[in-house]
Amino acid sequence: METTGNTEEPNFYGEFNSASEFVKTEKGKEVRKIVTYLNSLKDIEKYICNGALKEAVRIVSYAKIC
Repeated sequence: METTGNTEEPNFYGEFNSASEFVKTEKGKEVRKIVTYLNSLKDIEKYICNGALKEAVRIVSYAKIC
């Protein structure tokens, strides 16, 4: 695994192997949806806590906003 910069967040497309896709909501807005397994639910919560998945929360039923 290659580290880029001084961030503690994993590379979304690297470690998670394209773990998202863009989907249209009923409002026609494109949001990112998790479509493959993350390492754990803690990973999902971590991204949401950091604000990265706020837009996708509505379509990720097992996720919670901090």
